[in-house]
Amino acid sequence: VDVPLRGCPSCGGDVGQQKEHEHFVLDLPDLSAIWTKFVTRSGHCESCGVWCSSKHPLLPSIAVGAAATSIGHNLKAFIAQLRTQTGASLGKIADFLTQWFKLPLSRSGILFILKRLSEQLKPCRDEIRGTLRSSASAHMDETGWRVLGESSWLWVATNQNATLFHIDKSRGHEVALEML
Repeated sequence: VDVPLRGCPSCGGDVGQQKEHEHFVLDLPDLSAIWTKFVTRSGHCESCGVWCSSKHPLLPSIAVGAAATSIGHNLKAFIAQLRTQTGASLGKIADFLTQWFKLPLSRSGILFILKRLSEQLKPCRDEIRGTLRSSASAHMDETGWRVLGESSWLWVATNQNATLFHIDKSRGHEVALEML
């Protein structure tokens, strides 16, 4: 951005022997939510009679009617990162999303998103667990962890191919057996 000096700011006189100076500003872009309208189709198959719907990989749900608005993949991941990496409360996440993105999500809405995401990630967790179980070896450790002010343990099982994390109220060997 070129910022010319067309005259003295005090008196308006000509400014001679001008020098250029470079300034750099690191900032965030204007933050706003992106709404994408998907138009899907559904109908009965004329061959087998099954009801079917068109799908798109960026469309989290093909629900219609009152459930036709859904939370996108990036927003789910952002909410999960705020919760897990910063430890932000559900209320603080909801307030943050409202203030910065004008997204009117409630605490219960955030909780629902996180629970649903957890369910959606179970196949991935099971695949990681299967990789560890079929390996010749895995290394395990546990460390103290607090969940809502109560003692728990963060367990990790890992090898060169996979890493599995698990939070449990127990420190007993049953947890290790269940993980592997």
